[in-house]
Amino acid sequence: MTFNVDATGQTPNFANVGQDAVYTIALRVTDPDLAFDIDQTTLTVVNVPPSLSLASDAPKNEGSPVTVTGVATDPGWLETLTATIDWDDGSPLEAIAGTLENIRPDATLTFSTSHTYGDNGAYNAEVCAADDDTTTCQVIVLQIDNVPPEVQVDPGK
Repeated sequence: MTFNVDATGQTPNFANVGQDAVYTIALRVTDPDLAFDIDQTTLTVVNVPPSLSLASDAPKNEGSPVTVTGVATDPGWLETLTATIDWDDGSPLEAIAGTLENIRPDATLTFSTSHTYGDNGAYNAEVCAADDDTTTCQVIVLQIDNVPPEVQVDPGK
């Protein structure tokens, strides 16, 4: 049996898991005279859904782009995270591009996406982040302000 993670002391820490699964682990105990014993078992690591942190530059005027920024975070540092946004104005669901980092202790997807609303209102945009097992959604309210219409008179007609 090969041991690729060494820990010492009475409470060894198993922290090298970046993805939910069932793992076989072994513990080797060695006394001062170098006698040792090995015991083996399985460890089930359960999935934790991603979390979301969102912000925007709203309020904006109708006809001007509003930007939603955010970070999806997952403690499974080997997870592949994806995200979508529903702008709440009848436009199709949109995939969000971002920067995925799979560095301990968490996987993160950092993103920024923009949209232009054609009319004023308070829109409940819904951002969803997904790992390979679960999806977490969060609503961000985007206030879009009315812009008075402009009237132009053509004196030549």
